[in-house]
Amino acid sequence: MLRTYCLLKEKLIVEPYLLIPHGGWNDRTLEGRRLLTRLRSGCHELRINTGRWESLPVEERICRLCAEAVEDERHFLLHCTFLDEERTKLWHSINAACSQSAHPTLRYGQPLIIDAFGWSEDERLTLLMGGMLPCIVAAKVERKVRVVVMAALKMWMEKRSEQLQWLGECLEEA
Repeated sequence: MLRTYCLLKEKLIVEPYLLIPHGGWNDRTLEGRRLLTRLRSGCHELRINTGRWESLPVEERICRLCAEAVEDERHFLLHCTFLDEERTKLWHSINAACSQSAHPTLRYGQPLIIDAFGWSEDERLTLLMGGMLPCIVAAKVERKVRVVVMAALKMWMEKRSEQLQWLGECLEEA
């Protein structure tokens, strides 16, 4: 159950995403932090976790939204076609958050350009699971990017829940 968490953690420390201030109990950032913690610890509602309750083999824990692969954290965050549009919006939001800040320069006067669309799959997963990339840290926009990511995670999980509820109602009617 903690397979993803073990990949992310080398030592037990308070993660920076937990230190982002929020605006109260009904805040997107707070809910995003909760969802991120659940994703990191494996205590979430994705099929990779809930399939254990039904004693399903891992290969049968298929995503009910796209039916293309096992619904694990990587699939949900990076590959589920149901969330393609939202994922694209997130990368645009990250680029916008970074471009609104004064771009510092790297050594030798080269400008620091941040383009979320050019990141590798592992870099994207790192960011979506609460880690930071060197380019984000260098641009000093960690807080902005974390807030954007946490708000997106909240919205994605809500959209997923609504679609699954709708699918369940359709199956009951049939």
